[in-house]
Amino acid sequence: MHLFENGVQSKLVEFIGNRFNIVFYNSAAVFYLKSHIQDFLFKWPSPNRLLQLVAKDIVEPVYLAGVRALGIPDEIVTSPFFRLTENTKFVLELNPHLKRMQECFEKWSADSSPLLEGATLFDEEIVPIHRDDMFDSLFQEQGVQLETLTQEALEIIFNSWLLFEKQAQD
Repeated sequence: MHLFENGVQSKLVEFIGNRFNIVFYNSAAVFYLKSHIQDFLFKWPSPNRLLQLVAKDIVEPVYLAGVRALGIPDEIVTSPFFRLTENTKFVLELNPHLKRMQECFEKWSADSSPLLEGATLFDEEIVPIHRDDMFDSLFQEQGVQLETLTQEALEIIFNSWLLFEKQAQD
């Protein structure tokens, strides 16, 4: 209701079936809606303990950076890859794209700053990026502390995704 009253559409989606991308997509949506969530929670007349804790968390830079760091791969990696697989007839056609993913994950696990500056995984002629308000919120300058924390979180994420290479060998 709060979003509706403020003319904002909720970008959050429900978990339906086996949606591998839900955590990344909803993280991007939470980061996009963070100011509305803050506004709602701080205006609540008598919040219970849970709402009080969520209100503290939604302004904490470490948590915001973590949510942002999960949202960025949605825009750059997981959603574009999902769209790519939907348009691919044979799994072997994905090999050049998987190789590109491996190379980018290796680079981004050591230095993810190019992501914060607008780097993309796939050629946008092949897999266009959906640039909207949610995308813009993730890639706007957020201040030194949040930028640094987001970069560190992204490097941890991509370092863990390097295990992808072992699973994709076959």
